[in-house]
Order: sequence, then C-alpha cells, then structure tokens
Amino acid sequence: AGINLILLQLFMIREFAITLFSTELVVLVVTVTYFMGYSIGYVLSERIGPRAIQPWLVVATLTHVPMISLARYLSGWMSANDWEKASIPVIAGLAVLLSSFYTVFLPRAISAEGSTERGLAACYSIELAGSVTGLVLAMILGGWHAASLVVLYLVGLIAISWCVSESRSVRGATLGAAALVLIFLPSIDRSSSEYFYDRRFSWIDSPKIVYSAHSPYQKIEVLEHGGSRSLHLNGLEYFNSTDLESFNFYLSEVPAALAARQRPPRVLIVGSGSMSSLHHVAPYAERITTVEIDPMVAEVGLEFFGEYNRVENVQEKWSIVYDDAKHFLSTTDQEFDLIIIDVPAPWYVQTGLLFTREMYELAKGKLSDHGMLSVYLTESIRMKRPRNVSSQIVAALVEVFDDLCVVNGKESPYGFAMAAKTLPFEKRDVKSTIRKLEPEYRFRVYDRAEMERYSKDATPASYDNLNIVWDLNVWALPYD
Repeated sequence: AGINLILLQLFMIREFAITLFSTELVVLVVTVTYFMGYSIGYVLSERIGPRAIQPWLVVATLTHVPMISLARYLSGWMSANDWEKASIPVIAGLAVLLSSFYTVFLPRAISAEGSTERGLAACYSIELAGSVTGLVLAMILGGWHAASLVVLYLVGLIAISWCVSESRSVRGATLGAAALVLIFLPSIDRSSSEYFYDRRFSWIDSPKIVYSAHSPYQKIEVLEHGGSRSLHLNGLEYFNSTDLESFNFYLSEVPAALAARQRPPRVLIVGSGSMSSLHHVAPYAERITTVEIDPMVAEVGLEFFGEYNRVENVQEKWSIVYDDAKHFLSTTDQEFDLIIIDVPAPWYVQTGLLFTREMYELAKGKLSDHGMLSVYLTESIRMKRPRNVSSQIVAALVEVFDDLCVVNGKESPYGFAMAAKTLPFEKRDVKSTIRKLEPEYRFRVYDRAEMERYSKDATPASYDNLNIVWDLNVWALPYD
C-alpha cells in the first residue's frame, strides 16, 4: 500500500494536473485532494468489512490506472460543453476516491496488532518504508520507461489481493483485471489524449499523437494535426507553425539580425524545444550554444522538428550542453553577444526563476561589451493598463540593464524585450529590420523610457518576489 500510494501520487500530479491546464496551483490542488483521500480512507476503514474490501480491490485494479484516461475524457468533454468550471472539483473528487483506497489498510493492520502504540509504530513504519521504496523505484524505473511504473502499480494491487484474501476467485479476478488493463491501456491512453487535445484546444483539429513520453521533468508529446506538428510539454503547447513560429521570429531572429549589424554574434539559447530558435538565429550567428536541462526534449526536437527547422545546416557551428541554465551561466567562462531565454512561461516556480532579476544579472555577467539579452514577457504590452506579470518582468529588466527595447507583435500574443548595457541599434533600426524580414507583420516598438513608465508601480520579479507565478496561475483558472 505504501509503494502504491507514492506511485499514485506521481500518476495524479503528472496526469491530472495536465488535464486541468498544468500550473503550480493546479499541482497544489491535486496534491491536497490526494491527501484528503487519506483521511477518508481512515474513516472508511472502521465501517467496511473484509467482504466489501475484496470486490473493492478487484474494482481498484480494473479502474485506477484507466481512471487517468477517464479524467482526460471528462476534462475534454467539459471544456467543449462549457462545463470547464466543474473540471477542477470533478478531477479533485477522482483524486480523493483513488487515494482513499490504500489508507483503509493501515488502521485494520493496527487493529490486528491489538491497537497498541507498538502496533501503531510498527505498521506505520512499514507503510513509510513502502513509500520510500516506491519513491526509489519511481526514480529508477521512471527514467527507464514510464510504462514500467504502471506494471509495478498493478503488481502492488495483486500483492495486496494475496494478503487480504485467500479466495482463489478474488485473486484470479485481480489478476484478470490487471491483465485487461495492460492489454487495453495503450489504446485507451492514446485515444483519451487525442480526444482531450481535440476538445480542449479549439485550434487543434483531429490530432494524432505521434510521440508521448515522460522525462524526469515533464510529459513530452508531439501532435500531428492539419498537416503540421506541434510540441506539448505538460499539456501546454510549446511550438506550432503559426503563432509560435512568429514567437521565435520576434524572440530570436530579430535580435540576431540586429546583433549581426556589427558582426556575426556568438549566441546562447536557453532551452531547446523544437529547435525553432536555433533555426531563426543560424543565418546570422558565428557560433551557437544551446543549454537544455532535459535531454529528452532536445532529442524529440531533433527527431520530429529537426528537418522542419533545417538543423542539419547548422551542425558545424552549433553545440548543445545539458545543464541547468542558472548553473551553466554561473560556471561558464564564455562570453556571448546574444543570450536568448526560450523557456516555458512561469507556470511553475522552477521556470519562474528564469524570469527574475537574479537570472538577468547572471546573463548580464556573460554578455560581451555590445551583447544583449532577449526574453519574452509572457503577455502583450498595454500601456494604459499595465499587466501584472509583464510589468514585473519589465521592472526586473529595467533594474538590471541600462538600455531596453520592447517589441509588441500583432502575430504573437506576447511582448519581446531586448536589453543591454548599450543596445547596438536604435528604435528605427528595429522597425526597419522587422519590415525587411517580414513586411506583412504588424508591431509596435517601445523604448526604455516608455518601459519605465509601464513598470513604475511594479515590484521587480526576483527570487523574493515570484508573484508572476501566482498571477499566471490565477489567470489560468477557469473562473472569472
């Protein structure tokens, strides 16, 4: 039970959070409801006899893992039918239902020991030992193949059936239920994910999942739809060939083209993704280094988007380093003419740290005399009504850098900042460069003075102020 409780927590945080638009706040909600199930299980333990536990065990073996897929169907259906506000309580209810099953056993085991303090200590210690074992096994097997954790979970349920029942029919039914899950789960898992994306995102039509895997950091999926591919990390779209293509144009190509006015820049790209930023800077760069914390993301980017982004043309001047960006910037002795922060938005504390004053100070220390930093602001700029997240990121940039320029592109729902001690161009150069590269694009350019006014009432995003994570998380909730 201890082993399976840890595996269940992993499954729920990893999968239920994705169905609810994965953010730090959603992960917290799922975790809290998971532990609420503990209390319900303790209460039910006193009211459920052995005969009720045996069929519950068979049903749990048959439904627990497929319940993850059911959650995707439910979330997709509710999103498509204006029931999105009900998705959080419904999924939270599933989390309570699943975790309550395992805590039924601990009070019964203690009662079998005579309800003594010694019995409590012994039984609880065994369950804790199981939890630690489950955590270690998850770390070992999860890095090898996520499906192995499902097998381990089902083995745990079968083992429990042999402990709580001597009935051959109960043991056989549990084995049969586990076999059915293993046979049908791959197709159920794929169809539920495709249904979820089809219903959850209006711009994705009839998607087919061509790749799905879990890395130690996130769930990585590649979808084919409408003749193109998109990359999703923890359920959030990270690249497509429309608005997110223009995203990389503004984030990567524009600053690279501007930097190349003096000389071909030495470029550092933080984050690999689909390799789109690499493609956009390649024509202008002398040398390109990508730093990526998750090797699996880079491998997927090369396999499924490498040809689209013509990565084979840049192999001679490109290298990739697998490291945490903050650690890399703290330890490298290299200098760069352009540093691009191409990472997911601050939906979590971990990514939020990359949008802070401290991160920008690290990057500033690795810039050449005329080097610059390129970042996106997670929101578009609205001068009359500054937005919470973008204004805090801009405030951090204003505090760290002496010179700043922001481009608001109509084709992408974000603002893009270029910051430096002294930018090697003027405002008119930005406009002429964009018009030359993409004549049809519509945009607006802001200078430092305008960005000072925009962020004058904002507290800079920093390690001590990660309100950008909270503000984005609250915005993503399906409530007004």
